[in-house]
Amino acid sequence: MIAKVESRTIADIEIISVVLTTDVGEYDHAPVASAVFGLPECKHLMAALLTEACRGVSADRLSYVLRHGIDVDPTDAPIWVSSIDKAMEYGGWPKLILVLDVTRLDRTFREPVDAVDRASLRRMFPTEVASEDGSQFWLSRLAATDRRLASEYEVAYGRWIPGNARDALVAILAIQHPAYGQLLNLNDFAEIKDDGSRPGLPNEAL
Repeated sequence: MIAKVESRTIADIEIISVVLTTDVGEYDHAPVASAVFGLPECKHLMAALLTEACRGVSADRLSYVLRHGIDVDPTDAPIWVSSIDKAMEYGGWPKLILVLDVTRLDRTFREPVDAVDRASLRRMFPTEVASEDGSQFWLSRLAATDRRLASEYEVAYGRWIPGNARDALVAILAIQHPAYGQLLNLNDFAEIKDDGSRPGLPNEAL
């Protein structure tokens, strides 16, 4: 199932590149996740991170992630994280699995206990949803128009990064399928500095 594994550090971030064999199906997410989970190169990432704090994104976000630590703008915008099994369903081919430090993530919502608590939390969780009788409130960082607001989905997967996102990024798994999408060449990213910039190019080029 796995044809090649390469590990290197770019911009002070570990990237583990995994190339699959051609007989792996485009939607064989679960078996691929299990195979990657079991790689010796991934053992140091710890089971807790691979089962709680993974995010699947498109590989074309690699330069941005190396620079900022996460794929969203701003970096404290809501993100959706879960196990490597579910993260593998997103991003297309090739895909990045961002392995995040779960201790540096926060939930996107709060349930205030009283009016004072509610007023204080509104600065960080500006969207408010009230129960039908107005006795309970749900505060969130999601937009009021987001259908996932105040849902079980938000409870299970909704997170954000309060601090420096690059500090929260533990590693990047680049999962590549030779039959779907162009394979990444990590040498193309080798000149990116630790701050995410690339010598000779404006930051906007990243």
